[in-house]
Parts: sequence; C-alpha cells; structure tokens
Amino acid sequence: MQRLNGLAAAAGDDVPKRLIVITTSGISRPAASFADSAKAFVFFVDRSADKLVALNTRAQETLLPHTKPADRELEPW
Repeated sequence: MQRLNGLAAAAGDDVPKRLIVITTSGISRPAASFADSAKAFVFFVDRSADKLVALNTRAQETLLPHTKPADRELEPW
C-alpha cells in the first residue's frame, strides 16, 4: 500500500489517481468503508469461478450493467 500511495503521490496533480486493490481474501466492513472514503476500488479474485468480484461500493459501481455480481459477504472483523 505504501508503494502504491507513493507512486500515486509522485504522479502530480495533472494525472488522475486511482487506487485499485485486488485480493484473494475478503476485507472487513470497516476496510470497505475506508476504501470508499479513500476513493479506492477493491476487488476479490475468485479463482474457483474465474470471476472478479467487487468488495466495496465504489468497485460495485464500475461493474458492467449486464453482469450480475456474485454475492460475497464481508469478513466480520
């Protein structure tokens, strides 16, 4: 995360900054809320189904309209 944030900060104000996190595990509700407030996109890679699943609200907004996102619960911690 620090490396990604450092690269984004070095890009300058004229370049739009987007943080995209791809994980093979879940995230907690507070982490999803923080990712939304930080304008980050968090996705889960479901290797068994070969799918990319959005884990926070901002990521869900980027899904194509004709796709139905798979249901994945957030981790309780």
